[in-house]
Amino acid sequence: MTPDDCGMGLMKGLLVAIFGLAAVLSVTTNAHAWGAFAAGQKEFGWGMAYNYGSKNDAISKALQLCRRNGERCKLITTFRSQWAGLAVGKVDRNTSAWGFAKGKSQKKVRDEALRQCRIVGGRNCKIEFLEFDKTN
Repeated sequence: MTPDDCGMGLMKGLLVAIFGLAAVLSVTTNAHAWGAFAAGQKEFGWGMAYNYGSKNDAISKALQLCRRNGERCKLITTFRSQWAGLAVGKVDRNTSAWGFAKGKSQKKVRDEALRQCRIVGGRNCKIEFLEFDKTN
């Protein structure tokens, strides 16, 4: 074996390692693509999970977060590769209102979440959550 053969072997090994690492990073990054929103039916609690590797993981996390402050939490929706927004306001002293929206435009999602909150009687609705669930 000549020194050049050793160098080529190292170069080939290095290239294989680099491409292998790139493939792993690509799979890992693209795996985080699911989000979910859950809300409580009695006391208003909510949970939002995003950039999870699977739909089921996102749903489980959203329900878990909702149950910290709410009762009878239910899954409202899932989302993938889009903006999700939640606006929260008050109807009266004891009743909360919320509006949720998802879509490709941050501004449209924000505006629609606020609009939905107001439609159900919410006053002083404010954005509590506005994030993009991304695949990479």
